[in-house]
Amino acid sequence: MKLILLVALIFMTAASSNQKQPHSGFNVTTFTEAPKDMEGAGESFYLSGKDKKEGKFICATNYMTALIYINQKAIRLETMGEPNSFQSKQMFTHGKFILIIVKNHVRKVGDENYTMKGIITLK
Repeated sequence: MKLILLVALIFMTAASSNQKQPHSGFNVTTFTEAPKDMEGAGESFYLSGKDKKEGKFICATNYMTALIYINQKAIRLETMGEPNSFQSKQMFTHGKFILIIVKNHVRKVGDENYTMKGIITLK
């Protein structure tokens, strides 16, 4: 009897550990269009040169608002400070999300155009 209970307990433990646990994270996806009210002055961010050629943003800002897609849903985050395109670090927030953009390697490529590399962190 003890052996049967032990075997049953082993099977129950193995079965419960193989069950899929709920996913508590989030997915960030690229997008190709920003809303009309975000067109004009602002910044567009891409994951790669290929994404830039294909027009696939990972994030876009108009300095006051940032747009990012989380779990296939557009999320607008508001600036956490004075909007300024020349800051090397910008922070935006919406609900439980904080978006941090740290720009470096800024290079002027036109009258009002710049290219840069940086790090985008979403918490």
